[in-house]
Amino acid sequence: MGETMKSALLLSPFLAISFLVACAPKDSKIERPDPRVGTAGGLSVNSQYDSNKHLMVLLDRQVEAIQLFKAVIDADYAKEKGFVFEDLTVNKLTVKKLKLDSKKFKDGMLDQISNLSVIVEVVRNEDQSVKSVSLKEADLVEEKVIFGGNDIVLKNKRKEIMIIKAEAANTYDVTLKLVDELNSKPGKSISLNDAQFQFSLNGNEAFIISATLQHNRYGVQTGDMAMQTASSTVSVRLDGACVSVNGVMKLESLVINAKTGKPAYVRTATYNDSSVVLNAGKDTLSSAANACESRPVVDLKKLF
Repeated sequence: MGETMKSALLLSPFLAISFLVACAPKDSKIERPDPRVGTAGGLSVNSQYDSNKHLMVLLDRQVEAIQLFKAVIDADYAKEKGFVFEDLTVNKLTVKKLKLDSKKFKDGMLDQISNLSVIVEVVRNEDQSVKSVSLKEADLVEEKVIFGGNDIVLKNKRKEIMIIKAEAANTYDVTLKLVDELNSKPGKSISLNDAQFQFSLNGNEAFIISATLQHNRYGVQTGDMAMQTASSTVSVRLDGACVSVNGVMKLESLVINAKTGKPAYVRTATYNDSSVVLNAGKDTLSSAANACESRPVVDLKKLF
């Protein structure tokens, strides 16, 4: 037997952004304590404020990647959470088609439509331990959010996740690349998101150890953000009716203030059973988690 063994999975369609059985924070309300922040058709026109909202969603993406990894490597977990596997042949390669039971999607406030197909490659060592998992989007993902009576459509132009076993036991390094196109009444924006983070997984509980997050927006919305963790106690429970996220992550800007020699800005995200409060300087953003049966892994309404 060679050094590695490869297998591929095809995930389609599984409501990519929501990935419903995982449970990052979910809410239809974001508090805006600063009255100077204006909105246009549901989108804030304040660049820094919008960047903070995108940061909240990018933090959700980490939970999504962890839950997806668990579903791919653990057949019992996938079955328990309502994932259905089907054999499929693509280009003479026998792969697995993975989809989510649509009956679990009960949130009438969030209508997400996805035609996603993702090829998942699992590379294993000779002892069958996981060496890496890669996910690459094959088709365009289109998700529709009903907000304030207006349709807001998010299109995933690119989504790639690479998860590699780290040197420490039960620890993995993740690289996540996302390109989203956001279409709304004010116009179109392109969002580029990159995340590198490390997590440990012990049974049904994961811990986010560290992260570097970058975000850039172009179009009707513009803005950028580059941050890394100063500390993290964030845990992700994967069992139960849904995932529960708890703990605190402190993030510091990669940009250093020339006068003080300190990070230009600091953000602190505090999670309590998937509800989250983001302290961002003068602003505080909050999102209360929905009940487990209707919680998506990534809460798109945080953007609006």
